[in-house]
Amino acid sequence: MTPTTPPTTSPRAGLTVAGTVAVLIGAVLIVAGVFALYGDSRKDDDGYLSTGTKRFSTANRALESERLDVEIDGKAWIAGVEDLGDLRVEVAPAGGEPVFAGIGPERDVDRYLRGVGRTVLKDIDSSPFSARPVEHRGGRVPAPPAQQDFWAASTVGSGPQALHWTPGVGDWAVVVMNADGSPGVDTTVSIGARLNFVLRLAMALVAGGGILAVLAAALIVAGSRWTRPGAPATLTPSPTVS
Repeated sequence: MTPTTPPTTSPRAGLTVAGTVAVLIGAVLIVAGVFALYGDSRKDDDGYLSTGTKRFSTANRALESERLDVEIDGKAWIAGVEDLGDLRVEVAPAGGEPVFAGIGPERDVDRYLRGVGRTVLKDIDSSPFSARPVEHRGGRVPAPPAQQDFWAASTVGSGPQALHWTPGVGDWAVVVMNADGSPGVDTTVSIGARLNFVLRLAMALVAGGGILAVLAAALIVAGSRWTRPGAPATLTPSPTVS
């Protein structure tokens, strides 16, 4: 009985497949880089990528964001904390009452607002700017927010206010209240972020995609020209002249 030899993939086919895969990956990287460049071009004059402005109102004493989880550990090759730039929260009260905006560690915010009627904004989306309000009932009257010392950044005053915060690793929450802590918060909100790494990331993606495209072309050409070692050369007979 004659043993059968399992079929093998020829180097020519392998080079062609590798080249095709490289083309696909390169195309994905280039498209992602183009989208990142487009996002970078949407920055305002101050370098922020911003949501639109949306009005939020509640009969409760506070508007609170869902948890902001800032975690860079193990991802320093993508971006460090310093590459995140800063966060800008712009608020403007619908009436003339002074408004407060602050960002602080989530555990301290929870402690401050425990038992206080508040509205937590969940599932925040930037385009279009929207959020799902979740009501938390409570009857406790909090001390004025500006008197608390745990805020990493805060602003208070009449008229439009802008809060600027440089991100730090941890769990955070943004809070908007009337300056005196009274119920009935009615304000417009806009959120912006200065992402310092977007342009560098876009250029890296486009460059990486271009390099892969060149490699793919070389692999495909090499595959098309591959000749099996030891294969006899094909001779083309010369035409005879009568």
